Amino acid sequence: MNTLQFTSFDNRTSNKQYYVNTSAPKTLDIRSIQQQSNIQLKSQRIPNNQNIRSNPVDISAPTAKKMAWGEPIWFLFHTLAHKAKEEYFERIRSDLLNHIYSICSNLPCPICSNHAMEYLNRVNFRAIMRKQDLKDLLFVFHNSVNERKGLPSFQYSDLDYKYDSANTVNIIYNFINTYQQKNKNSNMIANEMYRSRQIIILKDWFNKNIQYFDL
Repeated sequence: MNTLQFTSFDNRTSNKQYYVNTSAPKTLDIRSIQQQSNIQLKSQRIPNNQNIRSNPVDISAPTAKKMAWGEPIWFLFHTLAHKAKEEYFERIRSDLLNHIYSICSNLPCPICSNHAMEYLNRVNFRAIMRKQDLKDLLFVFHNSVNERKGLPSFQYSDLDYKYDSANTVNIIYNFINTYQQKNKNSNMIANEMYRSRQIIILKDWFNKNIQYFDL
């Protein structure tokens, strides 16, 4: 089994609508992140809802200024969705969705996290049963952010070209290197501690499951 070495970091690096729920969220019983580690984290579970519609929710960031952590996170999400091996998607589905949800719950920008969670809490995660479903969800999610920030929309036809050619290991390293960077704001110390614990869990998960992704 391949093992990722996290001692150093390599920094190289459709017009479809996805189902969005507008009703009050319920809790989807998916294995929580805490079960993957003895580290105690605040609970972040993916919600599930039944009544759905396809209107995107406003998840704009507080400013259109480019954020250094934004691109590595989007690259991670899209690359994992594109590089997941179809025959193993069911095996990693719950963990992968949980990790995406958890990362969005604690972005380096708290306001951005609130907007992202507002969006994700309206997603019907039960509808994400195949690799293609996850690719579609992330495409709509990402373009919703771009639209509200006044950035160009990404074309669905360009998804495979951009992310199928990505180096999965390098994308993971770049994300970890960026996500664990310290914030100069002293009020963000608790958030940084939580992200540090997330990184430990993610490293362990990637090492145990990297064989289920094309590299």
